[in-house]
Amino acid sequence: MKSPQPFLYSFRLARFRNKLIREAESRILDKKPVHELAIRHMAILFDASSLEDKNEVLRFAKLFDKLRIQVHLLAYLDYKAGTSGLPFRHFNRGDVNFFFIPDNSDIRTFLDFKYDLLINADLSQNLSIHYLAVLAYAPFKVGPKSQFDEYYHLILDTSDTFSIKQYISELILILNKVSFHGHLVY
Repeated sequence: MKSPQPFLYSFRLARFRNKLIREAESRILDKKPVHELAIRHMAILFDASSLEDKNEVLRFAKLFDKLRIQVHLLAYLDYKAGTSGLPFRHFNRGDVNFFFIPDNSDIRTFLDFKYDLLINADLSQNLSIHYLAVLAYAPFKVGPKSQFDEYYHLILDTSDTFSIKQYISELILILNKVSFHGHLVY
């Protein structure tokens, strides 16, 4: 007898996609060419479950301090964490419903803000992080190659990318060419 898991997962994924499409249609912003963006506020979404990945993303975020760009971080943790001591907003499995939709006060605050640039720095292809990336208000979105490519403006092919450090290095090279004019040094 076959396991009902593939059917149940397909059902959950289909409901996720339908909700994502409906929500995304109501949150479209005017798009601007990347060279015309005045970046003052940016968002970085990432999976902070790995200490190494978390530290790399935090190091990457500090690069923007020198450029006087305010960075808003939102991370997924695969465990419950206290709110004290973390330098970023976060959510965990308990904040994600049956259909992969995340919700908590940090997420609502994150989604209410308008960013100039959004970076999805999650290589694990977490559906909840993609959901947040799609729904965030940002005229320019960067993300890894995924099943949600149509929602990103710049897509990095991650088929040969094995670490977040490599992903960030490639991202810096591209951002320096199109928007930051060589000011980002990693």
